[in-house]
Amino acid sequence: MELIVSVCGGTFLKALSSIMVNNPERSELVVIMIFQSKKMVWIFILSIVLLGGCVTGEEKPSIEEVTPVDEPPPVEGLAEEFKERLFQATDEHGMIEGYSTKEELIAYISQIAAREVARGMVDEYYTEKEEGLYIIPKGGPILLNPEESYDLKEIDEYTYEAIQRSENMLHGEYEVTTVFQKKDEGWIIKDILVER
Repeated sequence: MELIVSVCGGTFLKALSSIMVNNPERSELVVIMIFQSKKMVWIFILSIVLLGGCVTGEEKPSIEEVTPVDEPPPVEGLAEEFKERLFQATDEHGMIEGYSTKEELIAYISQIAAREVARGMVDEYYTEKEEGLYIIPKGGPILLNPEESYDLKEIDEYTYEAIQRSENMLHGEYEVTTVFQKKDEGWIIKDILVER
């Protein structure tokens, strides 16, 4: 903290400007000015807070920029989006309306899942014909159901597993483990493992 005591006048202004220019790292400057007028002495205390970046033109990073917050994957959102991308709208004959080849659908699903996962699901549930891409009429895959409880386990800072145990008439009792992996652009579904 810099302390200046000066009788108001040219000396004060020169001292103040000298300190501000020569010491931009100063974070706080307290100036006590004494004004004299006829029989009274007026004392004003002026506190000037200088932010380091204001004088030098540099901005100090915020706490959020310095220490990133690690958050787990958005399990429910990714699971729901995966299901929506996998099962596209069809016409009355079972032909997909938005994609004409398996490769197009795989590329779309691969935006949120590993390519191997997307390819395995598309190969299992779709067939490609001359006129377009058709869904194969059969029971759907075992996937994480976001409406049911699951256990989320951190494997490392880049990998989480969501483990869900359930049962239904079609598959009986099962355990599905959905592996989420952190990528530069966000989280993806890396793998889906099923045990019966």
